[in-house]
Amino acid sequence: HADKGMGANPGLAGRAEMDSWMHFAQSEFEAPLWNKLRHRFILPKEVRVDVGPAAAHDFAAEVKALDRRLGDKPFALGDRFSAVDVLLGDMGGWARAGRFPIESERVNAYFERVLSRPARARAQANGGAMR
Repeated sequence: HADKGMGANPGLAGRAEMDSWMHFAQSEFEAPLWNKLRHRFILPKEVRVDVGPAAAHDFAAEVKALDRRLGDKPFALGDRFSAVDVLLGDMGGWARAGRFPIESERVNAYFERVLSRPARARAQANGGAMR
């Protein structure tokens, strides 16, 4: 949704910054969440194991990484909300639903900003459709 201001900041550096954030979100931050979900609900019961402690350990490291990356910025790409924040916000909601501890005031405040946006509530009311 670059036409709605949700894309990268201008230029090659802006695109690289957004790509870096998206890769972090999908390959690092989400990994412990997905691993726990797979072992609780998706894998056949006979191969499921309790990955809760390992997933919590890994997620705590990713929360620290997110805290460092955010710094003092209100959103991932700076002062404006972007597609990166949509993705990370969904993961933050997922983490909270899965009772993963988020031991960072900065990260919790970030998730509050992202998850409390009116457009998110409208999308959820529409079954996830952005109208």
